[in-house]
Amino acid sequence: MTSPHPSGALRRVAPRELALVAVVATVYLLVVRAGPLSLPYFWDEADVYVAGARWLAEHDMDPTPGHFPDDWSRGHPPLLYVLASIAFRLFGPGPFVGHALMVPFAVLGLVATYALGLERHGRPVAIAATGMLATTPLYLTMGAFLLPEMPLTALTAAALWALHRKNVLATALLGVAMVWIKETGIFTSGAIGVALLVEQWRTGTSRERASLRDLALATLPLWALVGFFVWQRVNAGYFVFPHHQGLLAERQFEAASLFTAVPSLFLWHGRVALTAAACLALVALTSRDRRATAGAPRVPVVGTVEVASLTLALLNVVFFAQMFWLERYALPAHPGLIVTAAALVTHGVSTFSQRPRLAALALPVMGVAVSAAGLVGAYRGAPDEAPELTFDYADVMRSHASVAARLGLEREQLGDPLVVAVWPLTVELRDPVLGFTETPYRTLHVDHLDDHPDQRPDVVVIDAGSRNRDRLRALADELGLVTRFIVEEGNAPALDVRTRR
Repeated sequence: MTSPHPSGALRRVAPRELALVAVVATVYLLVVRAGPLSLPYFWDEADVYVAGARWLAEHDMDPTPGHFPDDWSRGHPPLLYVLASIAFRLFGPGPFVGHALMVPFAVLGLVATYALGLERHGRPVAIAATGMLATTPLYLTMGAFLLPEMPLTALTAAALWALHRKNVLATALLGVAMVWIKETGIFTSGAIGVALLVEQWRTGTSRERASLRDLALATLPLWALVGFFVWQRVNAGYFVFPHHQGLLAERQFEAASLFTAVPSLFLWHGRVALTAAACLALVALTSRDRRATAGAPRVPVVGTVEVASLTLALLNVVFFAQMFWLERYALPAHPGLIVTAAALVTHGVSTFSQRPRLAALALPVMGVAVSAAGLVGAYRGAPDEAPELTFDYADVMRSHASVAARLGLEREQLGDPLVVAVWPLTVELRDPVLGFTETPYRTLHVDHLDDHPDQRPDVVVIDAGSRNRDRLRALADELGLVTRFIVEEGNAPALDVRTRR
C-alpha cells in the first residue's frame, strides 16, 4: 500500500490524542444539536426502526425473517434492530435511550476520520477534515436519529482507517457488520475491494499469496450479505424485500439521474469550493509527477484509501441514479471524500506555492469557511429542503407535539376523536412511547379513508407543507369542520387543526 509520507514511515496517532478527540467530539455532539436526547423520535426512526426494535424487545428477540414482521423489518438485515432491542429491554424504549445509542457511533465517525487524516496526511488535514465533517448538517441530524446511516458512516470511516493501516481483516469484519446493518453497507466493502485490486495492479503483487489472501478476506462482507439474502429466502420466501424491488423498478433512469447524489456529496454547504480546489490540486499534482526531479520527495496523489473513497462515492452516484433516494443514504461516503479533498488541497498548495507560510493557511481557511457554511446550513434550512437535512426537523417535531398537547386540553369536549392527517403525525399521535403525547389518539391517514367507510373523522389536521393539503381541506369542508387552532413553530409548515363546532 502506498505510503503518503516521503519517508515511507507509517505515522500512528497516540491513544491519548484519540481519547482527547473522543471527549471533544462527545461534548460537541451533545451541545451542537437541535435538542436534547429526549427529543421525540422522528419520521422513519419512529415508524420503522423504533417500532421494530420494540417488537423484538417485547417478544423473543428473534429477528429471523418471516418471524420478525415485514412491517417493521422492511427486509433490512437485523443487526441495528437487535442492538436497539437490547437497549430497550435494559432501559426502556423511550427517545433518550434510542438517541443515546447513536452517540457512540457519531463519536466514532469523527474519531476515525481524525485518525485517518492524521496518520495519512498529518494533523492539519485531520483537524480540517474532522471539523468539516462535524459541521456537515446531515452528519449532525443523522447523529440524532436511530437510523442505520450513522452506524454505517462511523464503520466506513473506521474501515478506511483500517485499510490505511493495511489491516484487511479489520476492514472485512467491519464490512460484515455494515451489511448486517443495512444492505447498502456493501458499497463500502466493494469500494475497498476495488482499491485493493487497483493497488495490486499498480505494484504487480496480484499473484502473491498475501495479496490473494487479502482479496479473499475482502469478500467476506459479500458472503455475509448473500447469507442474509439466503436466510431471508428460506424463512420469508424472498431474497430481496418486494417493496425494495418495486422501488428499484419504479424509477426511470435518465442522464440527469446521475446527478442525484452529487449535490450533497460535492456541492452543498461550501463543498463546491472544496471540491473545485481539490480537483485543481489533483490536476496540478498529476502534472508535477512528469516534471519531478530525480530523488525529489513526492507525495502520492491517489493511494489505496483515496481510490476506495472515490469508488464509494461513485457507487452511490450510480446506484441511486436508479434507486429511490434520500440524501442520508450517501452519508457513509462523506468521511473519505472530505479527507481526500483536504489532503489534495494542502499537498497541492504546499507543493506549488512560492510562499510556504501563506500556503500553510490555505487548508485552515478552507476548513473554517466550509465548516461555517455547514453550521449556517444546519440552523437555517432552505424552505424546500426535507426537514431531516437540517435542524428544522426539531421545529416539525415541536409543532406535532403542540397539536397533541392542544388536542389534549380539549379532550373532554372532543371525547375519543378520530384524527385524520398525514404521516408521520398519524403515527406520532397513536403511540405515546414516541414522545409526542401522553395519551394515544385514534388516527387515520387521509389515503386510507376509503378503506374505512364507516369511520367518521372528528379532527382533520391540514399540513401546509404536504402535497395532500388540498385533499385535507376539501375533507374538512365536506364534514363541516372549522379551524380550532393553527400551530406555527419556527420553520415548520403551519398546521391547521379543524374540529366540529
